[in-house]
Amino acid sequence: MIEQGVIEAIHRRTTPSKFRADEWLSDETIRALVEDAVRAPSSFNIQHWRFIAVREKEAKERLRDAAFGQDQVVQAAATLIVLGDMRGVEILPDIMDLAIARGALPEGRAA
Repeated sequence: MIEQGVIEAIHRRTTPSKFRADEWLSDETIRALVEDAVRAPSSFNIQHWRFIAVREKEAKERLRDAAFGQDQVVQAAATLIVLGDMRGVEILPDIMDLAIARGALPEGRAA
């Protein structure tokens, strides 16, 4: 069962609409944000993602087109691009073998 505090946090979640584009986020701040983000669960804990922080205005303006014209891309102090690392699939057979060996996954399910 999900704790009530988690449900409340989900219900209170909002999408920010005001940003401080003129504020500069340090490498240390961005690194801390990414460290928090990667605590989210991933399939078999592969953590198969990479992050790119875009802070320069000109680069964010070019990104806006790829983001269907969303002004938030330019207005934010930093825009993070999250990339899926397809190489995570390469280690999946080893992870499946380990899950079966530990009894976490039935052998027939692995296929």
